[in-house]
Amino acid sequence: MKLNKKGFMMAEVVVVSSIILIFLAGLFTSYNQIYTVYKTRLNYYDTNVLFKLGYYRDILIENNKLNNILSDVNNNNIRNLNTDLGDKHEVNDNVFMVAINVNKIDKTLFDDVVGINQTFKDDYVRYLSTAVNFNSNYVMIMERCNNDKTNCKYGYIEIYDGYEEST
Repeated sequence: MKLNKKGFMMAEVVVVSSIILIFLAGLFTSYNQIYTVYKTRLNYYDTNVLFKLGYYRDILIENNKLNNILSDVNNNNIRNLNTDLGDKHEVNDNVFMVAINVNKIDKTLFDDVVGINQTFKDDYVRYLSTAVNFNSNYVMIMERCNNDKTNCKYGYIEIYDGYEEST
């Protein structure tokens, strides 16, 4: 007598297919989370913005403006540096010096600032206020957007007290 084993084969295909489908779904969700974090990191730690911030900091030091700006930031908590940078400043860059309170940025500092992208206020500053601990008293923050303000990159560098002014 011959046994019909087609039902067992069908059950085996269903079980193995289910296991593979569950594995692929888990793999996709992990990849999607990693990709989202990577994409955020690319926008929030853009290397071009970081190098430009270092360049702007060096300009302020060379022009003997940094200590005056730091003392002004102590009084006002925030200062727009676009005019302080003069002709070295690029049109699409918004540069700010911010005073740090207890290793965190106060996310309400930018509520009254006009001319910056809403994602800068809502997303990037909130990210800095919750996810980053600073070791200095001041931070230079920059937003660089394309001409239509749709694609923006961000960055920050910490500014420490005691930069010597050039003579």
